[in-house]
Amino acid sequence: MSFPRPLSGRLFVLPLFPLVAAGLGVPVVACGPGGAGEAVRPQAPSAATAIQAETADAIITCRPGSYAEPLAVDLSANARADFEAAMDSGVAVVHYDCKSVRLLKDCRIAGEYRFAGVSRKEEVIHLDNRDEIKANLPLAPVAKGSAEMERASALDIAYVLVGKRSTPAIVSRQYLEGSQCGEATHYIRAATVGAFAVQTATKGRVAAAAEVFGSSTSGSSQSGKNSAKKDGNPKSCEESKPGSDAPPGECRSAIRFELVPVADKPPAPKAEAKVDPKAPAKPAAPSKEEGKAVDDPCPEGFKLIAGKCSNAVASAANAAPASHLCAPKDTADCETQCTAGNFGSCHNLANLAYRNYGKDVPDAQNVKDEDRALDLWKKACDGGVFAACNSYADNRTSRTGSQPKDLAAAHAAYTKACDGGNSDACYTLGDNTLRGREGETKDPAAGFTLLSRSCKLGDSLGCREMGEYLFAGKYGVPKNPALADKLLTAFCNQGDLRACDDLGHHLLGLFDDSDKPEAPLADIANAKIRGRGLLDKVCRANVGHSEGNCATLGRVLVADNDPKGRALLAERCPTAKGDTCVFLGRSYLEGKGGPVDKAKGYEALLASKDDDAMMKAALAIQAGDGVKKDAARAKTILEKLCKEEEYAKACKALGGAKPGAKPGLAPAPAKGPAKPAPAKPAPKK
Repeated sequence: MSFPRPLSGRLFVLPLFPLVAAGLGVPVVACGPGGAGEAVRPQAPSAATAIQAETADAIITCRPGSYAEPLAVDLSANARADFEAAMDSGVAVVHYDCKSVRLLKDCRIAGEYRFAGVSRKEEVIHLDNRDEIKANLPLAPVAKGSAEMERASALDIAYVLVGKRSTPAIVSRQYLEGSQCGEATHYIRAATVGAFAVQTATKGRVAAAAEVFGSSTSGSSQSGKNSAKKDGNPKSCEESKPGSDAPPGECRSAIRFELVPVADKPPAPKAEAKVDPKAPAKPAAPSKEEGKAVDDPCPEGFKLIAGKCSNAVASAANAAPASHLCAPKDTADCETQCTAGNFGSCHNLANLAYRNYGKDVPDAQNVKDEDRALDLWKKACDGGVFAACNSYADNRTSRTGSQPKDLAAAHAAYTKACDGGNSDACYTLGDNTLRGREGETKDPAAGFTLLSRSCKLGDSLGCREMGEYLFAGKYGVPKNPALADKLLTAFCNQGDLRACDDLGHHLLGLFDDSDKPEAPLADIANAKIRGRGLLDKVCRANVGHSEGNCATLGRVLVADNDPKGRALLAERCPTAKGDTCVFLGRSYLEGKGGPVDKAKGYEALLASKDDDAMMKAALAIQAGDGVKKDAARAKTILEKLCKEEEYAKACKALGGAKPGAKPGLAPAPAKGPAKPAPAKPAPKK
């Protein structure tokens, strides 16, 4: 089993007819009848034309922290080659201000893009005025008022989309390298791939895809429409499949870029609560998932309408109100736009209907809200919103509202979403298939393929989970430590400290139990040095998982009798408590990492707030074992453990008092040799 490598050779095909005048260009004119004279004839007037003639060009500004999906069909040959080279050598970083997208050639971060096929989609986008052209085609801004712009004041863009080339990289400013990184605002998370054609058009008239692709090959000029550019062959695109690892030969041009803001720093991992292995396992809570909202990728003052960013108050074709994507928290607008047929708004409305789950509202209202959310997610899913399919599936794996669990419906929706390019759905479906749960037949190969697909679609969690399974060989996935190391190292180098944490523990053989003897992986070069270095990196970062890494690193150094281990534990114990102080106490008591000092050792055990460690220290103080005997102090410690912590062993040491009751001091131990403790039974195999 191997993880697919990035495609070799060119993925973005160069244009056949570059657009002139900075990306929108003069019509390509044919000779003979139907040629130049017809190409420049005045366009037919329309209501939309009249509205636009009286409207000044919009000032285009970005929303704060804006996500964007600009069309890439206006790239020149040189620019397309530059973007491709940047995406072949790492993560492409850009400056984006909603008016233009500028590639920063000398700003980079390690990472790679992989292709994943998706359900084939054919669409025509009609840009009806200069504002729409500028808002949707910022990769080559047009000079305002040029003669060419006046002729090309409306465009039809037809495309066939067959896949995405995505990166799961975590991009933050502090890990960028290069002289231009001060200008960085966004990075390219993905490029949608397929074939496209562009033609000048009559305002208010939307052409069919076959018409746009057809006229682009003929070179003819009809009714004010002319081909400006074509990339790829739509016939070739018909060979595509959702599970493909490569696009068809003539269907691999970039259509859109997904631009994501560069974060100031990587997300900090949250500390996980320590689980008591002796405590009974709690049943898992029922799966209740609120879907991710569909965000508006348009500049300020524009709305997403029919696949394009538009500031029009009416559709150009019929002057009727056009539905747009609502803001995720605008209930009234989401209601209006969903009713008008905008399926992304139906998905956002479903999230709003579902938001009362887990809150203090009447059960009947919860049932009503959840039923409505399910209906809206189903409607949006049927309309092609794959995030809605994923949310619908999540909530069919358990009872939701008045609807019983329906694992068949969940499977169908997850599959549709995954085929459509939703990485979350691929991850969940893959994980369920690997484990054989939620109605999925256990199949390690199929499950791992789905998990790999989620990674190729840009899901960092899917990539990290692949690394975990490849290290451990879980759920029938063959071990492949070298590939697992590569996956987790990539995220660690991008500042993902959770990946550094996991990788460090794996390299040292401590992932499943950080308190067992160190066992560095033999088939990874320098595993011990690298593993300890990663634990130190996370320890010094002072984030959620830092203290656990400090404790483990200190313990393994102490086991090597390295004084740095004791020094690290002593530095961290006053604030960390827990294992850090337990390991420090052991170091003093066993004389590892420095001389024996039982007094300091027992004080460290008491500082840990760990019941077993405090019990050990209390009994030593009671007996005067290496420390000054102090029965009163021992009694206070044991009473606290018995009464406040309800620790049965402490109560027994105090004479058998019940946990929570006020106990008395345990009798002094009898003189003479102690009875040997009963042998522990061997663990079951």
